[in-house]
Amino acid sequence: MNQIDVTEFIRPNGRKEIRTLTVDDETFQKYNELIQLNFRVTVERIDSVVSLCIENHYADFKSKLIKYNPNIETNICNFIKEFNKEEAEKFIKLYEN
Repeated sequence: MNQIDVTEFIRPNGRKEIRTLTVDDETFQKYNELIQLNFRVTVERIDSVVSLCIENHYADFKSKLIKYNPNIETNICNFIKEFNKEEAEKFIKLYEN
């Protein structure tokens, strides 16, 4: 079993909680790639919408808004699977120069 940590911002004041998810091998591999590049995955529910984000201390690298549904963990995993290491490395270079 693979487990990952996702930062969840809880409304109304944005309190942070770490949420641990059990994921498949592909999601776990992509998650490790993004962690190695100092990114994190964040989730915030805003009424019926959920904001998913891959970010680092510079900025948001990738974000997506989805309608809240009971399969939110699957949506989070699918979002992580979209992570592209090469694009992320280019993004980092923009801020390092």
